Amino acid sequence: MGTHGRSGVRRLILGSVTEAVIPQATVPVIAINGACGEQPKADKVLSPITFTAASLEAVRYAATLGDGASLLLFRGVEGTEVPDTINEVIALQDWIPKELRSRAELKVVPYAASAMEIAELAKTSGADLIAVGVPSRFVQDLLHFSPCPVLTINERTVRLTVPERQIPVSAVPASL
Repeated sequence: MGTHGRSGVRRLILGSVTEAVIPQATVPVIAINGACGEQPKADKVLSPITFTAASLEAVRYAATLGDGASLLLFRGVEGTEVPDTINEVIALQDWIPKELRSRAELKVVPYAASAMEIAELAKTSGADLIAVGVPSRFVQDLLHFSPCPVLTINERTVRLTVPERQIPVSAVPASL
């Protein structure tokens, strides 16, 4: 779906069809704004991780779009100390599906990243696609700032398309 990237009063008055569809969709949605290139590819995927089923399915789905695409999995945890950051890296390594571990690069930082920071990371890392589980507090802003398409998967899609045995049970809070 295309998104115009409206903001301010224009967005308030006109709204965003794409932003309204994403939380209600029963299939993954790829949103494309005016800053995206014309050549679709998914050689490098950036995924902000929230340890939710939707986040996991976004990574899995994005991995199927590119033939051997590399995955940059980003986890931001606000206010953590070094031992906590190490525990986050371990949790992230355990969370990644075994079949994707060899393709994944992990980045854990001790702060919660904004949509603008995720978009900038996508730009500087050369990401072709951002894959994110919905709901996420910054998805609407991410759609406006992103230099590449944004793949979104919501919990409804997960419930309808993923067998229960494949949905991970996690006690980790869903934060970036």
